[in-house]
Amino acid sequence: MSPYPPSSLLHVEGNLDSFLKSKSSVGWLMLAFKHIFVNFSHWVSMDENIWLSKNCDSQLKMDKWMLHLWHCMSTVQCCHNQPLIDKMIPIYFEDHPGENNLSHVSQIFISDKAQKHSNENELDKITHNHDAIHCHLSRPWVAILVDMGLKLPKVKIKFPENASGGPCLHIYAVAIDAKTFPFLSQTQQLPLTLQNIIIQESIPLNGQHHMQIL
Repeated sequence: MSPYPPSSLLHVEGNLDSFLKSKSSVGWLMLAFKHIFVNFSHWVSMDENIWLSKNCDSQLKMDKWMLHLWHCMSTVQCCHNQPLIDKMIPIYFEDHPGENNLSHVSQIFISDKAQKHSNENELDKITHNHDAIHCHLSRPWVAILVDMGLKLPKVKIKFPENASGGPCLHIYAVAIDAKTFPFLSQTQQLPLTLQNIIIQESIPLNGQHHMQIL
């Protein structure tokens, strides 16, 4: 296990209540995600799509892979050809300590965009049942799409009904701005530096946009 304490994924009442219109939604979120933790210090870069890379070892099942990443403090940086997502972060539920550890794992899927138009509709397409991902586990999961190329900051959170793959939390975040990412308020230079990186990444390279940022 990591020598560092894992971080809680969500402090529901403090961070999300202002984004949610329904108290019942807040209650559902607290119930489904209250005991989730993240635990990582570095990224592991993939050479193939997640599904193909995982199956290079037929003995490595998805739940075992997630638990392995968790213990190694690792998260996944997807290859450039990976459909739908750019990053995957393992998460761990500490709600029933007596259960098998393999039943406690799930994922956060992240798609980051640097274009100057909205990609919000793409968020609903993210599913862990996709042929190139196949990360279906029994626990709730999270999908995040970040539109870094837009300038007007906002955050939208929703719980899709009848979502493919079971209960999930969808987060749409816009702009590299302290209003979207409060930790950026700790320094004036960091947001400007990141915004300049996004500007450079949004310039077409050989006629094509380079979409993967980090």
